[in-house]
Amino acid sequence: MSRVSGFYRWAGPRGLFQLARLLNRKQPRILMYHRFSDQAREGFTSAAAFHAQVRHIKRHYHPLTTAQLVRSLFENEPLPSNAVVITVDDGYQDFHRVAFPVLQALQVPATLYVTTGFVDGRLWLWPDQLQWLLAQADPVGQGFRLGPVTVPAGLHNAVLQGRLAKALVTHCLSLDNTEKNALIGQLADQLGVTLPKSAPAGYEAVNWQQLSELHKAGIEVGGHTQTHPSLGRVPLQQAQEEIAGCYDALVRHLGPAERTFCYPNGQPTDFSPALKPMVKEAGFSGAVLAFPDAVGLRDRYALRRHGSGEGAFQFHKAISGLEFLGKRLRRSPKNVAISQG
Repeated sequence: MSRVSGFYRWAGPRGLFQLARLLNRKQPRILMYHRFSDQAREGFTSAAAFHAQVRHIKRHYHPLTTAQLVRSLFENEPLPSNAVVITVDDGYQDFHRVAFPVLQALQVPATLYVTTGFVDGRLWLWPDQLQWLLAQADPVGQGFRLGPVTVPAGLHNAVLQGRLAKALVTHCLSLDNTEKNALIGQLADQLGVTLPKSAPAGYEAVNWQQLSELHKAGIEVGGHTQTHPSLGRVPLQQAQEEIAGCYDALVRHLGPAERTFCYPNGQPTDFSPALKPMVKEAGFSGAVLAFPDAVGLRDRYALRRHGSGEGAFQFHKAISGLEFLGKRLRRSPKNVAISQG
């Protein structure tokens, strides 16, 4: 733990978070979540933690959807003090089952970004495929390599499976779509496991009927492409088809509405300035990335977000604006240049 992080942890509950909220009352923040669970579980936000966080937001902030925030920032609609947005990526079934009841009970809006091919049942998300494959093959009879990652022989406990999955996901993010799919096929062959065509239990998406329910309840259902590729690593024509096809599917199933877009994975290498006009032309009113930096919310089609989840410290650091203040003090020229292109 760095000295700065240690200081934040000590001073945050002693007034620093409250001071940051006051200093940032005119600087909105966008929070980012992914998975939810009934009980505490690694990589998920539990129902209890999410309820406490949403209740805190309800008490101290002005929650909006991303589309509402875009109107306030770029179309001269009034911007309330302490505006925040809860966003959730991918469109897993656990959003409808765990997170939505909390939001509904506390009457707090949010934005859910869905991968439309995932919702259709035509595919399941490739990081989940890696994780699932590693969990099926135990023990591994003979060790092997996939790119820079060595999969050792023998018994793999959950910790080792998690480390291997994370290493393979990191490697796959450096590959184009064809190479990535080939690697997943190689992993299945090496392990002697047949990969299901549709998502197995625990990896399922919401369905269109549930999304219609969410939409009618005030949840913004935004776009997250059709098949969840890194848009910075596919040809521009494919990126355009992913973005426009996603928008068309949302309109076809849910009707016309103001919607925003989320770049899959959303790191600097998953994004390029050439994508912004594609998102606008498809019909989306704005777009979000998946990292915070000093640019903040100045770019309508590259809005920065702050990660949140189970941990109370990261949630309060993000929601109060303390993380954003830190980014402004430690400006990142690389990320600023990418956003302004």
